[in-house]
Amino acid sequence: MPIAQIIEMPGAGVAEYEQAFALIHPDGSWPAGQLSLIAGPTPDGFRVIDVWETREALERFERDVLEPLGFAGVPRTEFAVHTVLPG
Repeated sequence: MPIAQIIEMPGAGVAEYEQAFALIHPDGSWPAGQLSLIAGPTPDGFRVIDVWETREALERFERDVLEPLGFAGVPRTEFAVHTVLPG
């Protein structure tokens, strides 16, 4: 079952997001199992919403990419996805 997560980055702006994105996706590649990524500024910072094919795909990305870069444990809200429409 697909799973989504919402990550709030209080105090962050476009520059901070782009810096983090460049570290996480150095060659611009799409991680295995990621279905979508939506990101944009909010009044308080920056919000990232991504959707994964399975919880296992998300956990693999966290273990293999986020943890080594020091992004483990970032507060987020997760929820099961009922509908994903192709873009």
